[in-house]
Order: sequence, then structure tokens, then C-alpha cells
Amino acid sequence: MLFWVAAENTVSRATNVSRPAERYVPGIDGLRAIAVVSVILYHLHDSLLPGGFTGVDVFFAISGYVVSMSLARDSDRPLPSFLLRFYSRRVLRLLPALLVCLLVTTAATIIFIPVAWLSGTTQKTALAAFFGMSNFALLSADPYFSPRPGFNPFTQTWSLAVEEQFYLFYPLILFVSLCLGRRRGLRSVAAKALLPLLLLASFLALWWISAIDRDAAFYLLPFRFWELAAGAVLFMLQREGILRRLILGRLTSWAGAVLVLGAAWFADWRASPFPLSVPAVVGSVLVIAALTAEDAPLTLISRLLRSRPVVFVGKLSYSLYLWHWPVFVLFRWTAGLDATSHMVIAAALTLALAYASYIAVEQPIRRGQWVRAQPNWKVMASAFASVTLSWAIAHYAFASQGQLSASVVMRNSGDWYPMAPPRKARASCDLEWRPTQIDQALLLTLQRPCGTPARAQRMFVIGDSHAAAYVPMLTMLAQQESIDIRVYLHSGCTYANMLVPTTPMCRPFVSSASESVLSDAQPGDIVFLASLRMPRMGDQYTQVAASIHDVIASQAAPDAVKARSEAYDETAALVAQFAAKQLTIIFDAPKPVFSAAAFRCADWFDRHNPMCQTGLVISRSDLLVLRRPIMDSLTRLSAQYSSVAIWDPFPVLCDTAICRAITESGPLFFDGDHLSNLGNRVLYPSFASFVRQISDRQTTSR
Repeated sequence: MLFWVAAENTVSRATNVSRPAERYVPGIDGLRAIAVVSVILYHLHDSLLPGGFTGVDVFFAISGYVVSMSLARDSDRPLPSFLLRFYSRRVLRLLPALLVCLLVTTAATIIFIPVAWLSGTTQKTALAAFFGMSNFALLSADPYFSPRPGFNPFTQTWSLAVEEQFYLFYPLILFVSLCLGRRRGLRSVAAKALLPLLLLASFLALWWISAIDRDAAFYLLPFRFWELAAGAVLFMLQREGILRRLILGRLTSWAGAVLVLGAAWFADWRASPFPLSVPAVVGSVLVIAALTAEDAPLTLISRLLRSRPVVFVGKLSYSLYLWHWPVFVLFRWTAGLDATSHMVIAAALTLALAYASYIAVEQPIRRGQWVRAQPNWKVMASAFASVTLSWAIAHYAFASQGQLSASVVMRNSGDWYPMAPPRKARASCDLEWRPTQIDQALLLTLQRPCGTPARAQRMFVIGDSHAAAYVPMLTMLAQQESIDIRVYLHSGCTYANMLVPTTPMCRPFVSSASESVLSDAQPGDIVFLASLRMPRMGDQYTQVAASIHDVIASQAAPDAVKARSEAYDETAALVAQFAAKQLTIIFDAPKPVFSAAAFRCADWFDRHNPMCQTGLVISRSDLLVLRRPIMDSLTRLSAQYSSVAIWDPFPVLCDTAICRAITESGPLFFDGDHLSNLGNRVLYPSFASFVRQISDRQTTSR
């Protein structure tokens, strides 16, 4: 957990060595202010301070220094008392504000943020944050600089988790170093060398892992330990008097400031945390060394860091860090955060919440006489109970989100979510999808527990999330037409989309799904190849910058033409295999696409988001031009193979001059190009009729 504790910026003074002064050092709070403002500016809009994320590296260095000061004061205590006192102080200082922030953010998330891919890791991150494990939750799903963390109101807790994990074992390391370091001989030398050696090992591990797994390098303590240890080593060197002659006064503070500010301005996220965390950490250590050195000269840097406004921000920095991120994320989900006015309001709200947290939560608990008088074991027991209860409240609230949400998307989930159970056509026949894994594919098999006899004919569906979006329609088909259905899915891996060739990552899925279908299918069965066959106009988190006319023009670019040609050849090879087995292959023709996600624009609190203003409607004539190249490819393919049939959902989804993602009847699309459940119901009569015609032709031909 980030360690912003102004009152603990004290260290012991000895008369015969150069040690940090045993007094409050306002400049450290000032350095915290610089770090938190850097982070806030970057999160507000990365153009304001492109490397502002390095503020977290500054916090880590400060934390290592200050936590060492706190621990050193109690190093004469027995180990159990030493640890219990440290942990109880950390709990009183940091836990109350964190729990309040997590619970309030949980409530706001449940009310305003619908469940979707974009918010798919939010609940997992939130629940992990109560126990200091959110960095692992994010590591398993989302790189920090990928889209979803920017819409997860709990992302900022990853760094708190790193520090909480640091607190678990660092006190023992320092206790060993301090206690054994007082002795003579090799044991003392080894004890004093322990922390620097761990720092070096962590840094070398970071260097190594950065070329292999940058996400692990970013999120995990073993590769961040050296940053915290850098501040700790500075404290130990000062404690031993080693830096008496190495502190160069003005030069040290200026060099440190240049490194910190240079990292904040010039750092590139693609090189984080290695090597760009190095200047931020080294600069922080130099500034702290200059601020805490005995008889340190008063420089412009130290005056700035000790000024009242800067120190005030530094004292609020913990609460500012806690609250700024959920505020910014909720703005992104609702009104938007691109307009200058919205940025100003979000920043002001952050300051107000942080100040309220500092005055009403942090200070009363930290300074309250009754709380301070409690035994350490009671503090720890109360902390464990509070965390457990808070987690249980959040867990129950997330489980009840459908009833608690203010979003029409959650309240009317039966219309919005394409995987939601459709209306049953036969009350006595309750069909159920059973998922299994087959090599690289998720196989959904429609189980038929009722006694209705099934036809010999089966339908095999292959595709990505756009194929999955047809599940309600396929379920209705199985219910009413008694066709057995098997769906092979791999999110992010298209199958015969005719637009671009298969990526190397997805080739195993294409191969395994094809082999499974060819092995199981019988002559007369149907293969339904569903895909997004239009250039995407937007996604759940942003819109394409180009207009529809620019996208249309890009279709004629040599690279686009080449990609379609390669995709056609690849699709033709797959179709040839299915045709040789006398299977009928259905392609869905390109559906409308939109530049905004419908589920993000359906409520009073988000429909005025800038991305929603023109993103839910589009000209029918423009879309027909946009899809013409793929329609030409499909026509060519059906002429080449008589077993290919083209089903066109476009006229059903857009029967007027303007195509709409949300109609008066409800949402036809969940986001910009995935069908909603209502869209499935609207399309079902057309698809069922199309399949019946195929079955009738097969019966006649026999």
C-alpha cells in the first residue's frame, strides 16, 4: 500500500554520525505531492503529462525510505512486539480510508456500470483489493496499458497491493539487518549486505523478465521490490553515517529533481517499468537524500517542496490517489472525460472527496485517543473483521447488481445480453447449453433433456464472439425446429470472415474446430460460419477516428485488397473440405456496424457522452457501400460451391434509410457490432425460414 504518512517522516539522530534528523521533514510530503499530481495529470489525460505514471515509482522509493524510519524506531523491541506494533500502525493509518473508498466505489460501480467485456474484470479486481491481491487479479486478465484497466474503477489498487505484500515480509528483513548488524564479524557484514543484495537481485530479475513478460514486470512485487528497497537502502546508509561526505547539497537536489521531472515528461509507457522506472527512482532517492541530510542547504527545490500548498497536497496524497481513479473512471462511463469542463469537475470532485476522507476518516482514526489506546492485537483483530465484513458486503452487492443497478441494460437484461436465456417456445422442453473444451475451442453443445425426437440433421457453428452473439437465436432454432446444435467458439479468433486471413495465434483454433466438425458431421448437416464481416467502426471503449467515407475509401487500399484476397483463398479451402463431405455451409452476410457501443449510451446518465452523440445511427446507403467488397466475395464463393448459402440479416436489422442500434422496440445491438438478445429475436423468423428452406431442398433432392 502506498505509504504517505507525514507524521512518520522522522529518523533517529546521533551525535557522532550523519543520520536523518529525528523530526518531521515537510519536503518528503512535498515530493509526495509532485508524485500524486503527476499520476493524476496522466490519468486525467495522458497528453497533460505523458510519463506521469512514473509517479508511482516515486511513491515506491518514498515508501521504502519512510517505512524503514518507522521500523527502525522500534528495532529494540522483541520480534513479536516489533511486528505487531508495525502492522497495527499501518492498519490504523491506511485501512479505514481504503475500505471506505472500496465500498463507495463498489456502490457506484453497481449503480452506473453495466456488466460487459469492458467491465469484465472489475468485480474480480474489487474483491481482490480488499485483501491486497488486486495486482494478481489484473495480471491474470489485463495489461495495465490495455483498454480495460482504464474503465476499471479499482485499477489503482494494484500499487497498494504491491506495498501491502511488501509489508508482509520487509519488517523481518529489516529486523534481521538491524539486530545482527550491531554485532561484529561476518554475521554483521552479511546482515548489512542483505538489503542491498535483495535490491540487486530484484533489479536483475526486472531486467530479465522485462524481455519475457512485461505484465509481470509491471504488476508483481519481486520486480518492483528494488524500487522500495532503494529508499530503504538510503535510510540505512544515512543511519550508518556513510553518506556524510557523499551528499553534495544543491547538486544532489537539482539532479534528483531533473531525473524525476524528466521521467514524468519523457517516459514512454512501452518502456515501463524497465528501464524508465530507473530515473524516477534514482531521482527520488537523490531528492530525499538532499532533504534529510544533516545540515542540508536550503535550495529552490527544497523551498518548493516545503511550501505550504505543496505540503498540503502531500498530506492529502494518499486519499487523492485512492479517489482520483474511481472518479475519473465513472466520468468515462457516464458524462465522458474528454471535455475540459469535465476534467475540471472531475479534478475538483477528487479533491473534495480526498479532503473529506482525510478529515472524516484518516485523521479521527489516526489521532483519536480511544483508538490509539487500544492494544495492538485488538487493532489487528478489528482490522481482519472489518476487511472480511466489507468484502462480504461487496460480494453480495455485486451478486445483486441486476436488482441494484440504475442502468436499463442491467434491469432489462433479457433484451440486452445475447447470452441471456431467450423466451421458451415450449414450456415442457428446457434446453441447456453444456460447455466443454476441445483443443483450442470452447464447445457449446445444446443438451435436450425433453422427449421430443430430434432430426438426424445437426448444425455446427464456428466463430468468435460474433458467433456467440447468435446463441439465443440458435437456442430458439433448436427448440422450434428440433435441430441439434454444436457451437465452437474462440474469443478474438475469427473463422472464415472473408476480410482478413487468420492470425498465427488463431490457426490452432481454426484447425481443431474444422477437424472436429469434419469428424462428427454427416451428409446433410449444416455448418454455420458466423463472423464480423465489416470493418469495425468502433469498440466498447472508443470510436474510430475516421468517418464512414474514409473507412469505405480504405477498402480500396492495396493492403486491404490483398488481405481480402488471402482471406478468400483461406475460406475457399475450408469450404472445399465441408463441401466434399456433402455439408451445407451457411454464411451470414455483413450486418450493420456502429461507432458507439449501444449499452454505453442507453441511460440518462451516459447518453450524452460524446461517443454516443452520432455513434448509434448510420446511413443505410453508406453501409451498403461499405459491405460491397465482402458481398462480392460471398457471391463469388457461392457461385464456386453449390453447397454455400448466404443468409442476409441486414434487411431485417435495417429496413429504413437510417440504421439504428437502438430502435423504439429496444436494442438490436449490444455494442457497436454484436447483436443483443432482442436482435436475436428479431432475426429468428428470417433465419428459421432460411434453414427450413435448406432442409426442404435436401428432403426433395433425396
